[in-house]
Amino acid sequence: MLNELQNTTMARQSAMDNPFNKHKEMLLNADYSTAIRLRQLALHLFNDDNKLDSLSRLLANADERHLAIAFSMLRWYAIYGENDAVFIDVCRQVAKKWS
Repeated sequence: MLNELQNTTMARQSAMDNPFNKHKEMLLNADYSTAIRLRQLALHLFNDDNKLDSLSRLLANADERHLAIAFSMLRWYAIYGENDAVFIDVCRQVAKKWS
């Protein structure tokens, strides 16, 4: 029972820490250049056929907050990849809306 509770708590914490979940609203709806580049990054990780406009422009023009978001997305993907159902769900929603 304790192990089950720990797993549930870890899953909830993981979903809260998930940058794709945390920044879902921005990825889905924001319409400014840095948000667009973050959206392209998410879609590129999801489906590498998606054209990543310019990672160098994202890195060169993003403020500290947006750089932290980009790095957290990359780090999360490096750890969980496409085994993360939240990542898949958010990216499918983004692709449906913006592709």
